[in-house]
Amino acid sequence: GFPSGTWISSKESDDFGSRAFISVSFVFEIPNENLRWRILTVMPTEKVAMDSVTTGSTLFVVLIAAGLLGALMCTALFLAYYRRRFNYAVMVSDWRFTSAFIIGCVALNGSTFFLLGESTDVMCMLRVWSFHYLIIATLSPLLVKVWRIYQLVGSSASRFRRHTISHTKLALYMLPFHVVQLLILTVFSVIDPPKAKEWIEISSNSHHITCGRNSNAFRITELIFEGSLVLIGCILAYKSRNLDPRFGETKQILFSIYNICFIGVLTVLVSNLTDLEEAQTFVLQAIAIFWATVISSCAFVLSRLIEIKRSNAFRSNTSTTNLQQNEISGDLSFRINPPQQSVVSEKL
Repeated sequence: GFPSGTWISSKESDDFGSRAFISVSFVFEIPNENLRWRILTVMPTEKVAMDSVTTGSTLFVVLIAAGLLGALMCTALFLAYYRRRFNYAVMVSDWRFTSAFIIGCVALNGSTFFLLGESTDVMCMLRVWSFHYLIIATLSPLLVKVWRIYQLVGSSASRFRRHTISHTKLALYMLPFHVVQLLILTVFSVIDPPKAKEWIEISSNSHHITCGRNSNAFRITELIFEGSLVLIGCILAYKSRNLDPRFGETKQILFSIYNICFIGVLTVLVSNLTDLEEAQTFVLQAIAIFWATVISSCAFVLSRLIEIKRSNAFRSNTSTTNLQQNEISGDLSFRINPPQQSVVSEKL
């Protein structure tokens, strides 16, 4: 069972994650002495620490910080935005779908925590479902929002007839995105589920345990589906870029979608063109989520908060000016028309 001169790998038992070894054998003989030995060299392998992010590593702290800080910052932005939903500057910005987008950003940052720990079949499945489904849950409000803006005031048809798209109808338009994503995840979870795969690299005497699939069909399908949605959003946002800001947050949507597109393309290129370990890929994903969600949420919330502050300052200055003008008018009236003094006649 041990071919001469060839390194082979073996396991201590059939249990997943049990100790592994690499071995090589060769024949030692002395013909004249009638001596023939088979010498077997066995060495234990080392599990690669960079295949997972576990407690005690620096990357563990980085992932916790990225996920927690991103979720807290997006939550703070959502609360600041939602509390001002009855302010005119927020009301005209279609705050319902903007709020849904920011809530999706909070949840997407939360998916970072599934990247922690050893790779098991359950964790591999949770990582795939949480990340890809929450991407659609986050993008869909943004996509239907920019689509409605374009349909109402941007398309050529809207110039000739009045068009109305209610909030309920627009919310229903998000369902196909969710249905298609759920269908993709379900089908591939059955025919080619993500599983923890164990393999031994003889050249480096290392024992790897990573998440993987039997083919790249799922990755290609998701890349086409999610990439197409982002591309459509970029096109609609670009066509709506010069619309009147009173009709919606055209500039903010353009910046947010382009920001998400840039981060997505950069992440895909880096992860596929460089030889990153599994743990390094997790960190790259966490940082990309943090940047895309926090910066895009800031584009919506901070611009409205600044607009509200300027509006309040303008009203305050206007009120002060009017009050001063009223005081000046009253003072001039007093000087021009002084009150009549009564003359008291005394009878002697």
